[in-house]
Amino acid sequence: MPVQLDHQEFTILSHQGPFNTSIKGRNYPSRIVNADIAITGFKLQYDQPDHEVAEIEVRTKWVRNVNEVPGATHVLFEVHANLADQNADDPWSGFVQVLIIAVTE
Repeated sequence: MPVQLDHQEFTILSHQGPFNTSIKGRNYPSRIVNADIAITGFKLQYDQPDHEVAEIEVRTKWVRNVNEVPGATHVLFEVHANLADQNADDPWSGFVQVLIIAVTE
């Protein structure tokens, strides 16, 4: 069974408030037996200088796992990112890089 590796990058344009969530999908030419996602890198920064950081969070989550749809050739996943000071009201931006690992037939 072939293993497919796919790098994707989520760009976060200037965002104010706690979370930025993006959903992406990936199609494969044959049925997916299993798949997983890993964070390979990220950069989050305030758009203005001189801020204290209270929280940094980057995580991934499957929206629709291949095990939920037999015969699926498409996966959907989310990337959540957060950069916040004490009141979470300062604009920030950045990117998150992920690697999708899929075993296909």
